[in-house]
Amino acid sequence: MSVKRKTQRVHTGMKMVGIKSVDELFKIAVSPLADSIEMRNKLEAAMVRILHVFSTHNATINNIGDSIHQK
Repeated sequence: MSVKRKTQRVHTGMKMVGIKSVDELFKIAVSPLADSIEMRNKLEAAMVRILHVFSTHNATINNIGDSIHQK
């Protein structure tokens, strides 16, 4: 059985508050905010894939950590 996770895209936006200096500062922050959200989503997806691989091989993060420390 295959289950596909529904992906949702987060859209960042900005509402003007009417104070020019504040609006300009937040306008600058929109792009880095969107980039950080995209990176977080990629990290979460990678973690899901890694945990899936480990679970299919009957290993856990603790078992892997124990084997590394024993070497």
